[in-house]
Amino acid sequence: MRLVKGTNEREALSVDGIPGGELIMAFPVRDVSAAPFIAATGDAGMFSDLADLHLERCGLRGGEDAGSLTDCFTLRKEEEEALLLPVLLAQPEEGELPRKSPKGFDISARCLPMPASATILWREFGRWVFAITDRSGQMVYFQALPGAMIDEQLAREIKLGIAQLAMQGILVESPEHLIVWSEEGEIPPAPEAVEGVAAFLGAQGTLSRKPSPVLPSALSSLLPADVRAERVAKQKARQVQIGIAAALVAYLAGIGFLGYQYMQEKKVVAALEAKLANSSPEALAVQEHMAKWGELEPLVENEYYPIEMFFNAYQAAPKEGLKILRAEMNNQYQVQSGGQMLRRNIQLTGESVQASQAVVFGENLQRSNYFDGFNKDIPSPNPTNNDRWSFNYTATQ
Repeated sequence: MRLVKGTNEREALSVDGIPGGELIMAFPVRDVSAAPFIAATGDAGMFSDLADLHLERCGLRGGEDAGSLTDCFTLRKEEEEALLLPVLLAQPEEGELPRKSPKGFDISARCLPMPASATILWREFGRWVFAITDRSGQMVYFQALPGAMIDEQLAREIKLGIAQLAMQGILVESPEHLIVWSEEGEIPPAPEAVEGVAAFLGAQGTLSRKPSPVLPSALSSLLPADVRAERVAKQKARQVQIGIAAALVAYLAGIGFLGYQYMQEKKVVAALEAKLANSSPEALAVQEHMAKWGELEPLVENEYYPIEMFFNAYQAAPKEGLKILRAEMNNQYQVQSGGQMLRRNIQLTGESVQASQAVVFGENLQRSNYFDGFNKDIPSPNPTNNDRWSFNYTATQ
């Protein structure tokens, strides 16, 4: 993985020119709280519930309907116990998610290769953050620090984190190294400041270049509510498209069958017309057959086939907030004083969450080229007892 574009923007929404392809977003350490603990069981089926209980005991709880803001990483698993790293993501504020919806999410600290038995310091958005690894190289903790300077207060914060991990039995011994990362173009801290913090921690201090990020083998299950809602909406839209495609396939199959019947009947008519000159009774029979064939016009005229009429009405409807509960389509002859006349009509009954959605549907029907030759009755929507708006639209030709 290589750096394609660098930016000083603090909000993901403000970042433009994101390269194409799949997008993975890593949340900064400042937005994530880590609470590692040792579970007294090796049953992986219990890890998620135990992690949620541990987060609550630590006073960490995600908001309702906020999406999947928690995850639990298994760092070590034995028969009778396991080392788990539960995390809680703060609900992203406006502007903190990119314009392009990411395929997956993770945490910045999990995307950086780290040496074993070390405390690693680096800057994110002007603040120092640190992570701690054990002797096996597992990252067991990470935290954002309140200050922007490497000083005694920063050293005490790190020392406290190491002490808490040791008390829980997560760290058998203190990290041997203090590694301070700096990025290209970034002014590194003074060597004497790093040596002072390293001496306070009882570790060997080192300044080095921050490595390129590497995606974890398995991404986290973090999923903010906005992105989850977008994915659900896309899935519903895909299901609707599949349903429409299936209806169109059935429609085309029906048209093909009717076309076949039409061709067969056309052959019959041609044969009867060939005999017309030699037989008056047969000619009369042909005329009667042609009259009956004309009565089939509503069935074989595919431009105004019922499913075609409904499809064009569906195209005019808003895709959210409005439901067509009933649709009646009729193509039939009506006997009048001058003979019989083919009449077509469609009646659409439904409801919408807002009155404006039903009004937009009516306006779209008025402007539809397909229903241009129809007389339309588009009354105003009426409120219902369940805080919705009902409509009843009719188009007749």
